[in-house]
Amino acid sequence: MIRKSTLLVLLCAAALGAGVYYWDWKRGQAEPAAGDISKPAFSLPAADAASLTLARAAQDAASSLRLEKRHGTWEIVRPIQAPADQPAVEAIVDEIVGARVAQIESGAPDRRRAYGLDPPQGSLEFELPGGAKHTVVLGNKDFTGTSVYALIDGGPNVSLLPAALSAIVDTPAQNLRDKRVAGIEAADIQRVELRAASGVIVVRRKKDGAEEWTFDAPEDRKGKPAAGSKISNALASLRAEEVIDRPPASLLRQTATPALRAVLTGKDGRPITVSISKPSGDFVYARAGDRPPLYKLKKQVLEDWNWKPADLAP
Repeated sequence: MIRKSTLLVLLCAAALGAGVYYWDWKRGQAEPAAGDISKPAFSLPAADAASLTLARAAQDAASSLRLEKRHGTWEIVRPIQAPADQPAVEAIVDEIVGARVAQIESGAPDRRRAYGLDPPQGSLEFELPGGAKHTVVLGNKDFTGTSVYALIDGGPNVSLLPAALSAIVDTPAQNLRDKRVAGIEAADIQRVELRAASGVIVVRRKKDGAEEWTFDAPEDRKGKPAAGSKISNALASLRAEEVIDRPPASLLRQTATPALRAVLTGKDGRPITVSISKPSGDFVYARAGDRPPLYKLKKQVLEDWNWKPADLAP
């Protein structure tokens, strides 16, 4: 038989447990889950962005990095004018437009100075097709290093945004330019003429959009099936280690007598000539057409592309 004192202790423990459960349940109803606290900084799809300007601390507009979307394609317009690396730029735009505000702090003048916003450490600005602009002024990172203090669209309060935005501001133009040598998609290549140490190979796509290719040269292979996509994919995906906009004359002369030359013909019938120099140390230099820029590549490309007709048999 249970003694009264023991029963009383058990009842008190049960009541206490029920009380703790109840208050935890109430707090759970009143407080949002940790993952639900943040909110979007902007309410628009990344595809709507028509221009992007990145400026570091104390950098004037003339030297800032600016990109514009023209006919659906991103281009660098400042400080250089060059085609942009589409996936790289789109990833940055996604990061900015998709940023979420983790917390809001007071924007009093003394707090802005403490947060590194007066003067700022950098800024981001993107524009919509209609001319509307959104600006993010960036300050210091918070004590966790995962967020950065920011002012959104000149608002009075300070927002905590992902620290990745600080790294975006420091992105060099060279990192965002299109480093593809040929600047053409593999699916658009209809014909390839390749001149290398192994001889001349010409392959042609049988039908637009199809992956059926035939040899045009050498003569003993003419009309036979060819693995042309092996060449077209390699040429379309060829990317430089570095793009040299103003190459010295000595480098330009190297591509005048190339070790390998490929002439690509696209859907529009326009030929693109890619010339690759002989090795200079560990690198070779390529050029599309007869004008700069030059593309610095690892010399391994010459060995990889020294195809023989037998290598392209399907």
